[in-house]
Amino acid sequence: MQDMTIFLMNIFNASSPYSIFIKLIYLYCITAAFILNTHIQNHLKRHNSERTQRFVV
Repeated sequence: MQDMTIFLMNIFNASSPYSIFIKLIYLYCITAAFILNTHIQNHLKRHNSERTQRFVV
């Protein structure tokens, strides 16, 4: 795990054109994961609230 962290740090510190590209992909992945996570959470909450209302009625 530590080797992976060092590897990532080397990529981020590198001044090659590829490092910028990798940073963009990395940020895109984090953003996509965050948006998907919040979307799924909201969907599940809505679904659960609908289900509980149905049981109450």
